[in-house]
Amino acid sequence: MRLILKEQIIRSTLRTEERIHLTPTPNVVNAFLAEQASIQAELNARRIQKAKWREFAEELAQALIQTLMTANQYMNFRQQDICRLERLFLSLLEQLAAFYEQRERTREMLVHILKQHGFKVSRFLLETNGSHFQLVEKDQLMVRRVPCSEYEAPFQFELLGIERDRLQEPVLDLGCGSQARLVQALREQGVEAYGLERMASGETPFIYTVNWLDFSFVPDKWGTVISNMAFSNHFWHHHIHKAGYYTTYAKKYMEILRSLQVGGSFIYAPGLPFIEPLLEKSGDTYTVFCRELDQPSFELDILEGIDSSRWYVTQVIRER
Repeated sequence: MRLILKEQIIRSTLRTEERIHLTPTPNVVNAFLAEQASIQAELNARRIQKAKWREFAEELAQALIQTLMTANQYMNFRQQDICRLERLFLSLLEQLAAFYEQRERTREMLVHILKQHGFKVSRFLLETNGSHFQLVEKDQLMVRRVPCSEYEAPFQFELLGIERDRLQEPVLDLGCGSQARLVQALREQGVEAYGLERMASGETPFIYTVNWLDFSFVPDKWGTVISNMAFSNHFWHHHIHKAGYYTTYAKKYMEILRSLQVGGSFIYAPGLPFIEPLLEKSGDTYTVFCRELDQPSFELDILEGIDSSRWYVTQVIRER
């Protein structure tokens, strides 16, 4: 039963992972009406338990967010944004439950409920991530596609120049990917390694499932922080866009550096040529090493904001 309701609710907003609907399609409305007995039974069962009711709203919000972030890696949802979206889905569930309780149910009433939800979700997305959407066909938002790839551990070891014997522990892989391949490989070698990923699959004791902007980097904790094609790409993205969170990212960057132990390193690629020279001029707290990379086999233009001037690995070492 649950899959029927969840599928139809998501379909009422998303036709594909690239399009947000402001108005429900006829097929979606037909499905809600055809399955109304099953949907009503599920809604009634869940409504009895407040915790399950709210849990389902959270599940719907996460499903939408993960689909969007898969399509565009630069989608950014802070914890307060996620809570706001959960409230929108909770409101939809309440309205659907009230609709199915009525003796006289019309197609127009259902369309109105779904349409209002579509507009609320669209307004939410435009307010939180407006630069990643464009309005098409008057009633749809098109997601600008910037997908993210996960890389095999051996490739990351070679690219970043990581050597097991020279790693200072504990290690944190920032933006480790849903499979946490580098973290898994390090732990198999006996390294105390952890990962941070906003879309991690499953719960593990060594993976933090959180937005890195909401994560608290405790001072003097990490021996090594690693981030391949992740934090620095997002920092650059916000740096070059007028509406970006460039100040927030700059503060988080410095918070990461302060979280290093003395002698610890922040290793990342691609580089950030607008901030690394400032570290070198700031005194003797940090030492910056940059190593140029061979040109990749793909065109850099296909990845937003990566040009030849950024195609290098950076290691920032905390000296004191």
